[in-house]
Amino acid sequence: MATKVDVLCVEDNEDFLRFLSHSFNKLEQPVRYDLKRSGQEALQALNGGQGSAGIPRMILLDLNLPGLSGFDVLKEIRANSRWRHIPVVVLTSSSDPRDIELAHMMGANAYLSKPSTLAELRSLLESTCRFWLEHHVDRDKWN
Repeated sequence: MATKVDVLCVEDNEDFLRFLSHSFNKLEQPVRYDLKRSGQEALQALNGGQGSAGIPRMILLDLNLPGLSGFDVLKEIRANSRWRHIPVVVLTSSSDPRDIELAHMMGANAYLSKPSTLAELRSLLESTCRFWLEHHVDRDKWN
């Protein structure tokens, strides 16, 4: 049985996937993560498909994905009662105000631009994970 993950990362860029993996492995507090290269792979993982590690505590989602876009994935996540409580942090290269507004309207919890250095990425992951994994309270589960 696979280990439950804290963060599901959905990213198709191989170089950025390596940067994410390296940065996660350098965090002060260990974070269990899973990397998916497409929206389809991410939804399969959430549905308990092969190689699934269960429902993550947070999703890092790129918008520019092959096949299903990040917006399509976000729409599916927010429409599913099993997943809608999961914080979704968009981590993308787009700084288009229309993308930012649409992501928030569709239910993204945060919208972050991809940093340009490994040090910046590690710092961003450290603060993002600290906030969403250590300090976030899921109010939906109270109801």
